[in-house]
Amino acid sequence: MNYSKYVQFWIKGVFGRVRILTENKKSVFEIDFQNLKAKTDLVIFDFDDTLVEFGGRLNSDMSDLLKRIIDMGYKVAVFSNCTKQRTAELNKVLTPLGIYNVVRSDKPSPEGFIDAMKHFDVSPERTIAVGDKIGTEMYGAYLAGIRYRILVEPFSYVFGGRKASIYHRILREVEKIAYRIADSKIEN
Repeated sequence: MNYSKYVQFWIKGVFGRVRILTENKKSVFEIDFQNLKAKTDLVIFDFDDTLVEFGGRLNSDMSDLLKRIIDMGYKVAVFSNCTKQRTAELNKVLTPLGIYNVVRSDKPSPEGFIDAMKHFDVSPERTIAVGDKIGTEMYGAYLAGIRYRILVEPFSYVFGGRKASIYHRILREVEKIAYRIADSKIEN
């Protein structure tokens, strides 16, 4: 995690009242990718607790969703803060699906998002970022200039399974509460 960028999230995103999210959805299955396709070409997903339970493996329903998204004509990438071992595990699953795996672990730094957009030669205006944490995925996507930033509930909350550590769960909830309060004060 890039701690200096994370501190910036609190300064700009919460206290500075910057609109970081463009949408909230319960899960990735609720995102209308078909409708967004006319305006977008690339989807960058977080992995753990967005597409799978924390530390989990891709199930057949999620794999089918990713295949449908690719069949719609989307380019797909995964950017997940994870260890080298976890990155190697993800590469074994994602590469055969044609999904680009960003090898970085410094969210909310925008560099991983920028790497994915450069890899596919897609502009931030035509990119969607999907994740379960405001302070890492959504803020990093905001810093990268990504137009569509969709926050989903953690996979484990919606579908069950292993959850992130208590520290990460508490931090996620504090981020949501603080951001909601700040967002409600932003002039539209």
